[in-house]
Amino acid sequence: MKKLICLLVICANLVGVAVNVSAYSDYDTEETRFLRVMDIMNGYEDGTFKPYNVLTRSEAIRIVDDMMGFSDETSYTGKENSDLPFSDISKDSWDWKYWNYAYCNSVISGFEDGTARPNDNVTYAQFVKMLVTSIGYDFYSEAVGGYPNGYFKYAENFNITDDINLNYDDAITRASAALLTQRTMNTPIMEFISKPISTILSEQKSEFVKSKIYNGTGADYRTLLTKKKCYNADVIIESISGDITTAKIVNARNFCDKEYNGTENYSFELDTNGYELSENEKYNVVVEYVDDKYILKFVQTID
Repeated sequence: MKKLICLLVICANLVGVAVNVSAYSDYDTEETRFLRVMDIMNGYEDGTFKPYNVLTRSEAIRIVDDMMGFSDETSYTGKENSDLPFSDISKDSWDWKYWNYAYCNSVISGFEDGTARPNDNVTYAQFVKMLVTSIGYDFYSEAVGGYPNGYFKYAENFNITDDINLNYDDAITRASAALLTQRTMNTPIMEFISKPISTILSEQKSEFVKSKIYNGTGADYRTLLTKKKCYNADVIIESISGDITTAKIVNARNFCDKEYNGTENYSFELDTNGYELSENEKYNVVVEYVDDKYILKFVQTID
């Protein structure tokens, strides 16, 4: 694949490479294309997504870990070799590292009987709790009712659960999980500036907590995408000559730590890699910063 140095208004050393995001043969949606270019919740070897299959708890944990940037080299906050407090997960199992990462990052705590139940179907409420925790709102979810209502309150605040018609205890399908995951990836994260002291009474803790929701603009807008050095943006194709396409970023909440709303644009020369593009069309893309280069990954056309 060719990598062509682009024309850039502000930042230097920008390379655009268009990625062909093939549709799954049985399920092609905005969220599946988005997650595919992010290498999260991939489909099966036969090219299908199997949207109506339900997720196990281990599969759900892996999705959340990948959202948060897990890799085999990722730090577990110094607890890489710790024993998990779950009687039903062995270090020899394929999912141990995912459970360990999730546990060390407080995404999950297991059940009162000391089990994790990795092969059980994950419920809607359990998955929403994992997602809300992954973007930092678990403390405040606990403060407004705890599991499950407090977590749903924050999920609803950010429109993560819009149009999901499931009961709390329903098993969640891959289709619903994909939609929830995409929305969570694009939700402003919350981080603690200072955490509560454990000896403070629970009803007083909120007075001693300082936190920040990154829902502003520019560098003050952060999501799980930002943590992965990625940005979501809209581009308009300006001209096509063979496989080379020139495009502009016309709208992005946060790109290069700046806000773009059409007044300042980047221009790219792109190798389309066989992706069929049209002049004057708008596309939604993921822009990933890799090895001092920006990789432009096409997701879908915008009407």
